[in-house]
Formats: sequence, structure tokens, C-alpha cells
Amino acid sequence: MEKRQSCRDIWVRTLGRLQIQLPRETFNTWLKDAHLLSEEDGLFVIGVPDAYTQNWLEKRLHKQIHRTLREVAKREVDIRYVLSTPQDPPSEESTKPMPLWSEGNVPIADENTFHDSFRDIIIGECNRLAYAVSLSVTEHLLKNRTASPYNPLVLYGGSGVGKTHLLRAMYQSVSAHGMRSLYTTVEEFTNQFISSIRAQTTDKFRERYRSLDLLLMDDIQFLTGKENTLEEFFHTIDTLQSAGAQLVVAGDRHPNEIPGISERLRSRLNGGLPVELRPPDAKTKKELLIKMSEERGVYLQEDVIHAIARNIVGGVWEVQGAFNRVAAYAEFLHKPITAGVLDQVLAPFLTAGTSVRLSPDRVLEAVASFYEVPENEMKGQSRKRSVVQARHVAIYLMREDLGLSLAQIGKILGGRDHTTVRYAYRKIKSTAETNLALRRHLSDIRDALRVSGKHNAPTSGERERTDAVAEAEAIMTVAGERNERTTAVDVTMAPRLAVKSRLE
Repeated sequence: MEKRQSCRDIWVRTLGRLQIQLPRETFNTWLKDAHLLSEEDGLFVIGVPDAYTQNWLEKRLHKQIHRTLREVAKREVDIRYVLSTPQDPPSEESTKPMPLWSEGNVPIADENTFHDSFRDIIIGECNRLAYAVSLSVTEHLLKNRTASPYNPLVLYGGSGVGKTHLLRAMYQSVSAHGMRSLYTTVEEFTNQFISSIRAQTTDKFRERYRSLDLLLMDDIQFLTGKENTLEEFFHTIDTLQSAGAQLVVAGDRHPNEIPGISERLRSRLNGGLPVELRPPDAKTKKELLIKMSEERGVYLQEDVIHAIARNIVGGVWEVQGAFNRVAAYAEFLHKPITAGVLDQVLAPFLTAGTSVRLSPDRVLEAVASFYEVPENEMKGQSRKRSVVQARHVAIYLMREDLGLSLAQIGKILGGRDHTTVRYAYRKIKSTAETNLALRRHLSDIRDALRVSGKHNAPTSGERERTDAVAEAEAIMTVAGERNERTTAVDVTMAPRLAVKSRLE
């Protein structure tokens, strides 16, 4: 088990490095679907989806892949590429939880350090890159006692995708080895900054935050509208970076989408490495449920775990909420949970507005409503741009959130060939990596699917309006001993427009 985990971890980190080395289009086209099947005596068997990809990797990218893998493994290795399509049933190797720590590269003083941090994270396509980069940054800091090239590292994504878990994993790992690290939130930073001004102890405040080896700050989206805090935060990270310290921040959106922050701070954040974490897919949810059941000692049949994973929308919190209800039913009513009673057990939970029972029909309905196109045209042969876009997004959501096979999706959409479906899925998946508007569309549709029995996704012609009201900063000047008055920031955002803010 340890050998398998180590080799899988090596391949994950190799992919992370290759994603940095190669152009985005090259990586997304040829390596995103490459996965480790097995390793024996230094031979890594890598699964690829088709013969064309196999030939391209062997002829064009093999040298770079081999060199990078050898550097990560720190030993002689060989690679063989074999066909292993996404429709293939998962092997025993691929169904096991992926390893979440690096062996041999970090001197671990306390064996429980990584067990309580990186080791218990479940890895999937939704967070693979974020995990690999976070681990790499941690290893670099411990080994070299200076910041990594990815500075600052920006982790962003919605609630329950694992941002805070990664921040705390990095904090625990670095702190355990005697380095000066601090995990905090924007709220804590702001409150301490205000208190230091009132007490005229700003020197102590700055000494605390500017003499670190690693600063990890959560919820950076709440910097919006806090002019004085923004100024202090910028000078803090400027001082830390100049001293060779590592900065890692997390928030619910890309730096380009955070309204009301200065352009120089936005530029500084973009100058590091922004990495997105997405909601867990069905496979990752299944692994989460298995882990929860093992920790709680609650036995769930495989078909029950499969049903929950397929039909609960959202992140870790939604999955945990569904599991808690099922576990309580089994524990307190002493009744076994079967797929037949699952709808009854989860019914109140599903109608609470946090999760929803998903089906292909619901996805098609929500997508058609969002893009304002007839649902029957999505299943037909229409080549209108709006219909094609809606059809591709529906394919992506059915693949990612429902876990349907390419053949199943093709049948639902009028009998389309699985290669056509795969092309559409890959196109949306690749475009979403760089297109903020598309990611906003996907988020809006998923939000609508969270509401049971309703499909209230805003249409693509509607403007999304967000009112970000800045908290009172109550900053007292040393000379005047006066409070700053509260300033409200009105922010209007549209999926296809850049963020603009206006002070009122």
C-alpha cells in the first residue's frame, strides 16, 4: 500500500510540474486525462484515452515527461503509455484514496503532523493541482527555508472545496519544523489592525505579521472596500516577499473577480500562481463518503454510497450533511439504509435548499433556462451558436456532476456519438480553466440546481448584481482620535464584463 501511494503521489506531483512547464493548451489537450495505472520496478504505466494521444506523448512529449518524472521520483524510471478510456471501469488501484503526503522529501519530526494535515485529504480532479502545488510549496519552504517560485500562492473556489484544509495543512507542516508561520483570516487581520491603531501598538502588529516565514490568509474576498486594511495588507505582503517569506491566500473567487481592491494588489496576487479548486465530482464524493463511514463506524451499502455521491450537489459540507442524516437514521432508529429508503431519509434535507436530487432532465432544464434556448433543440441537430453552447455545457455538467458515461450522455442528447460528446466535454473543461465568464455561468447553473424543485438560474442576458458593503473600519487617527465613517461599495458584475466598482 505504501509503495502504491508513493508512486501515485509521484505521478500527481509530476503532472503539477508539467502543467507549469507546458503551455496550457498543450497540457489540457494531451496530459489532463493521463493517469497512473501501475508501477513496477521503476516502470510507470500511464493510461491515456486514445491512440492519437498515445502516439503524441510517445513522439513529442516523452522526453520532457520522462525528465520531469525522474526529477520528482529522484531515481531512474521508465514510462509506457497504454490505452485506458474514461468509460473503462476503475481499477482497484484507481478506486483507492490517493496519497496526500510526500515521502522522504520532508524531515518529519512528528509522524502525526502529516496525518493531521495532508494525509487525510481526498484528492480528485477537482483539487489535484491545488494539492500538488501546496505540497510543493511546503516542501520547498522546509528544504530551502525560503519562498517557492509560486509566491504568492492563491487558492480560490466556492465553499466546501478544501481551501482552508490545504492552508491548515501547510501551516501545521511548517510549524512542526520550527519555522515561523501564521494562519489567519481577513477578519482577524482587520480586527487586530484596528485594535493596534486604537491602542497605538501598530509597531507590534507589524512585527507580528512581517517577521514570518509563512503567512496564510483565508477569505481574502472580504478585503473588498476596506481601504485602510487593503493598504496595510499590501505593505505586509510586500515586506514579506522582499524578505523571502512565502505568502498563501485563499478566497472564493479569482483575484480578477474580487471587487474593490487596488490594481497593484490584484497585480501582485496574479503575479504568483492562482489555482482553482472545484466542487468534488461524483468519484471524489464517493471516496469522501467511504472515509466518513469508516471514521464513524457506520456501514453503508455500496449502492447507497453511489446514490448519495451521484445525487448531492455541492461541496464537502453538503456531502457531510447528507451523510450525517443517513448515519443518524441508522444509528438512532436502528434501521438499515438501503437505496430503496434513501429518498425518504434524505427528503427533508433535499428540500432544505442546500442540496438537490439531480437527474439529466433537471440539468437540461436548468441549462436551457439559463441560455434561453428550447430544450428540444439541445437534443436535436441545431447548430445555432447559443444552442451549441448550451448543449456543450449540459454535456459537461452531466459528466462532472452526474458521472454519466460518454455513451449515456450521447443517448440522452439525441443519440450522439461518444466521440462528439467527449470533444464537447473537453472543450468546456479546457475553456473553463481560463474563461472567467464561463466559470460564472457554470456556477450560476449549479446554484440553481441546489434549490429543490426550482430552477431560478439567471438568464445569460441578465446582469449579476452583487452589493458588497464594506464593514466599518473604525480607524482612529493618532492625532484626531476620530472614527472613520463607514463607506458602502456598490459593485455591479456581469458575466462577460470586467468588474467595476463605484463608491456611493
